[in-house]
Amino acid sequence: MRVLKVKFTSDTLKKSIIFGENYLKGEDDIEMEIEGTKYLSAVKDTFTINLYNLTYNEMSQLINGKYYKVEIICGYRNANTMTIFNGSVIYISNDKFKFNTNRCIVLCGNNFIANFGQNRMNLSLNSGLNLYDAIKFILRRQGITKVKIDESLKNRVIKEVESMKESPQSWIDNFCNTNGLIINVDSTSGSDVTVLSAYKTNNRLITLNPENLILTNGYPKISSEGIEITCLPTFDFIPGDVIQLDNSIINTSTDSIEGEEFMKSIWMDVDGRYMVYEVSYKLDNMSGEFSCSLKTKARSLYNSIPGYQGATQS
Repeated sequence: MRVLKVKFTSDTLKKSIIFGENYLKGEDDIEMEIEGTKYLSAVKDTFTINLYNLTYNEMSQLINGKYYKVEIICGYRNANTMTIFNGSVIYISNDKFKFNTNRCIVLCGNNFIANFGQNRMNLSLNSGLNLYDAIKFILRRQGITKVKIDESLKNRVIKEVESMKESPQSWIDNFCNTNGLIINVDSTSGSDVTVLSAYKTNNRLITLNPENLILTNGYPKISSEGIEITCLPTFDFIPGDVIQLDNSIINTSTDSIEGEEFMKSIWMDVDGRYMVYEVSYKLDNMSGEFSCSLKTKARSLYNSIPGYQGATQS
């Protein structure tokens, strides 16, 4: 049996409201549908939660009580459950699309976006400052202390003065792209912001097996976006994870021999290691879809990133 729970927490009232655990008391749960995607980016993570037939009092309580912290938990009753999203409410609305059915729509974003999305910076970073200290300084200026930054970035320095007149998340996203770094803002990892050297380190190395991967849509398939995998939500994949995969099970069929050879040469990793750059969920606690989709690219592609476009080795 599926488990899908949404926990809303109010920092003001120091209380939580949890939807989806009435089954523990032998009662029916409300219907819930959740869709969302986590990316290797500081600006893209979004989740949409649809809660059906909430009472007016329940919805008012969420808004008036400022229950703006959100945790989404899923899994199965006879197995482990896991937190797949930890963020904040951006917007709550109500939609009555049938005579006897109303839907509470909750739009959520990662903590970085939700808490600091309207902030702007106006400052400069001097050349010669190492990347580790530059990133840490910007994040601390925004009140973000739960961070994980690759220690090797202490050995790389900014070559030119960096001027910033934009939002912190836009700046750090562009800064990481320019300097060959990977970033994720998935708070389920324990940090609100994680920045790693793309060509040196792995966030986590996961060997896929039947215990952590149950395929639902055939074997992993090669496409124009990399290696795509659809599975049951039984493991808390995080953007930046590196998965170890047997290349022999990848479906490489395409419409042409030229297309197949091209995609093999670009996306296939000789060691069978692939970095997850996108994790998507479609979750319904009743009878709809209940799945997780991964998009990955060959780890060797990230290994080849020079990483010295905007910074240099000290």
